[in-house]
Amino acid sequence: MKGGENMIKAIKGVRSMIWYNLAKRVILAENYSSKEDMQATIDKYYSTGKITQTQKEELERLLNQAN
Repeated sequence: MKGGENMIKAIKGVRSMIWYNLAKRVILAENYSSKEDMQATIDKYYSTGKITQTQKEELERLLNQAN
């Protein structure tokens, strides 16, 4: 059973990185309508478990540094 639990954790980790990288690319390309909309997207990703707290903080830092 432990192997199955580890596999699930690994899959969740990969999914988290996919969502994080997607949001990071959008921020770095400044391809969002407004900072408020992008912040709402980051909050949504976090609240639905798509990204971790650490990833959320990093995305917010990048967003705040963007022009």
